[in-house]
Amino acid sequence: MKLRRLTNRVLHNWQAKLLALLAAIFIWYQLRAVQLVVEQTFTRPLQIIGLGVDRSAVGLPQQVQVQIKGSTRLMSDVQRTIGSPVLDLSKVNQGPFNLPVQVQLPPGLVLVRVNPDRVLGRVELVSHDMLPVRAYAPGESIIVEPSQVEVSGAESQVMRAAAIVATEVTPGRKISLIPVDIQGLPLSGLTLQPDKVAVTRRLPLTAYRTVPLKLEPPPGSLTLVSSRVPRQVLVMGSVKLLAALGSLEARVSWKTGSFSAPLQVTLPEGIELPNTVWGSFKTRLVQPVQ
Repeated sequence: MKLRRLTNRVLHNWQAKLLALLAAIFIWYQLRAVQLVVEQTFTRPLQIIGLGVDRSAVGLPQQVQVQIKGSTRLMSDVQRTIGSPVLDLSKVNQGPFNLPVQVQLPPGLVLVRVNPDRVLGRVELVSHDMLPVRAYAPGESIIVEPSQVEVSGAESQVMRAAAIVATEVTPGRKISLIPVDIQGLPLSGLTLQPDKVAVTRRLPLTAYRTVPLKLEPPPGSLTLVSSRVPRQVLVMGSVKLLAALGSLEARVSWKTGSFSAPLQVTLPEGIELPNTVWGSFKTRLVQPVQ
């Protein structure tokens, strides 16, 4: 009896109950298919195509911001599927350009914004030059090998380059290089060959200073009629040695008449003259007393 009553209750109005079940299943599948639409912004390096090996582009952004939107399911894997923004320079031989940035997206995703969406720049011939390497460390003078490297890139950038600066001077390791202009500001877009150098010597930092110069008088057999000798002389050495230096004495190989000669400057150990010091003299023999 109980089973019959239960069966009658289940089968009562079974058409309406079946329709309700089917409607619930349909709504469940619809909710699964519908997903939220979200937006995300990504930063990607700009990829350049169509540029010959003898050409270089100037004025390019290093990175581009790409804003896209799509369903949460598609956006969950977008980091792997989205490609780099592309700038096609195949139709630019030389000179200025204003071209759009191209972005390829997987199906189902929508491009919202690209920043910048266009690039204004210039294509130039590739130029080459040899520049000296300058390495710096507190209180030291750094000698590197090689002392010059080849810099190449857009002609205008190579012309701006004044030197190559070595950074992160670490004993026993090769050090990286950065091209700089005459004001010491870094330049981008240039290639260095080699891009690292080795430290071969580390010396005390050389400084320069002018100090008073005293000339020894001629021997008693000569009379100095006139002379032109610098009152001060430029010397170089460590900061510590130069700070303790007073004046210097100099001698000359005396002779009779008018002559020019290098001065023999007496220098303390560790102090050097960057240039030879000269003097001009006029002498005569001392007349014997009658």
